Amino acid sequence: MKAGNSRVQRTIPIVLIAILLCPFAYSKTIYVDDDAIGTNDGTSWENAYVYLQEALAHANTAEKPVEIRVAQGVYRPNIGLVAIPEFDWRTTTFQLINGVTIEGGYAGIDEPDPNVRDVEIFETILSGDLNGDDIEVVNPKDLLDEPSRADNSYHVVTGSGTNETAVLNGFTIIAGNANKFGLLHGTGGGMKNQSGTPRIANCNFSWNSAIFAGGVDNDRGNPIFINCDISKNYAQASGGGMNNLQCSPTLINCLFYGNSAMMGGGMENINSHPMLTNCTFSGNSIIFGPGAIRNLGSKPILTNCILWGNSSDQIDPRAIVSYSNIQGGWEGEGNIDVDPLFVDPGYWAHIEDANVMVEPNDPN
Repeated sequence: MKAGNSRVQRTIPIVLIAILLCPFAYSKTIYVDDDAIGTNDGTSWENAYVYLQEALAHANTAEKPVEIRVAQGVYRPNIGLVAIPEFDWRTTTFQLINGVTIEGGYAGIDEPDPNVRDVEIFETILSGDLNGDDIEVVNPKDLLDEPSRADNSYHVVTGSGTNETAVLNGFTIIAGNANKFGLLHGTGGGMKNQSGTPRIANCNFSWNSAIFAGGVDNDRGNPIFINCDISKNYAQASGGGMNNLQCSPTLINCLFYGNSAMMGGGMENINSHPMLTNCTFSGNSIIFGPGAIRNLGSKPILTNCILWGNSSDQIDPRAIVSYSNIQGGWEGEGNIDVDPLFVDPGYWAHIEDANVMVEPNDPN
């Protein structure tokens, strides 16, 4: 769709995004706030659970659909669980549940109105740093071998076995470390979706690491990601930001920035056909192959996207691309090769006109 003769508008109407994120008529609301000092039964902000795992256990047995409201703070998957001898605590994870919407970004009990929600001001962090002792690193490539992260959760969040009624909205997911060779705990440091189709919105996956798929691993299933940042994650092998295996995820208004891997710095697709709309890939780095998107037996569809400033080539030739800005050029309707002049990659991913581009041969 065109506005006048000079600009390409977003191809996914705002109303469609609203439909994808349409809330349920919740039968129950459960509250979580790590500063709550009441009865801790989840019935109100004053009496909120202080541990997210307790709220998930409650929601799992409650009549669906359920909404879990989580206040600002840091939540770890091992906190709130009972110690069991010889249990591998690194396997603890926040498991999504069908019929349950988990929403972060609430002000919580310490603010005048605890129901005010702003995911940036009231950041709600899900952290795989089980012992709270992680040493910060400057380069994502140092994540996997940093000794203080050796005891971190393999997968901070898990969406395996879920359908589209399992929703995660408004969280920052950090410090997952899937560093054990093999498919079980070697993929998806930030999030692992195996045969899962959850809906993920307004989430930031950062500083996670794995052998494969540092940020997010999608293995079958067709998850939906809307308004998500996947940045500064690391994979030793491939799929620094995201790895897709035999699946067709949908990504709308997502940013892949500063991820790194040996191959597929931003995203790797294996026998998968993701659909990407209004997505930006920048600053992703690799040793071999395209820096932004690598495809094996896959044919992703990109519409109104920006691929710029990634190391090596931007994308593997096996892709269908239209109305996009690809550094080095790309055949296809409406594609251009014009420096987007990024000021701040995070800013470009979220402003309303971030991916509105001038058509080729238009002097204006």
